[in-house]
Amino acid sequence: MTADFERNHRAWDARTAIEAAGVDVRLVHLAGEHTPFAPASFDVVFSDHGAMSFASPDATIPEVARILRPGGVFAFNVEHPVHALSWDDAANGPSRALHHPYFTLDRIDDPLDGSVNFARRISTYVELLLANGFTIERMLEPRPPAGTPTTYGDFATEAWARDFPAELMIRARRTAG
Repeated sequence: MTADFERNHRAWDARTAIEAAGVDVRLVHLAGEHTPFAPASFDVVFSDHGAMSFASPDATIPEVARILRPGGVFAFNVEHPVHALSWDDAANGPSRALHHPYFTLDRIDDPLDGSVNFARRISTYVELLLANGFTIERMLEPRPPAGTPTTYGDFATEAWARDFPAELMIRARRTAG
């Protein structure tokens, strides 16, 4: 699939969901590192494997801090470091062994499709959030119940995800003005 097809397909899915819900939502497609929004424009910023995964958290977290009102909530999820460490390039999926060093986790370039993913140590997210005026309210490493279907394909099978965390979810509140 081309990047244009994927982008348009996702936008179509979002538009369809918005129309079905009967709500008025403005969709904006842009880079998470630099947005055109005024400071303190939003009460909630949410990213589900979006800007926080495919752009450097060093740029996206300060940008979220800039556009989020004091007291606003920032909720996001990213690939868990354990998942990134166990990713087996040869098998194109996570294994039960470590294949990458923990302390050098950062930008991962996929030579097959040209995509970029940022997988960081948990402490890196904590330090960036605190340095940018956030209080961390909750961190989750979800474990799916047995028999849970997945839409992730080979990202993490149910059996793997029942033993190891594939995602890291964080909810933080903007405290500094």
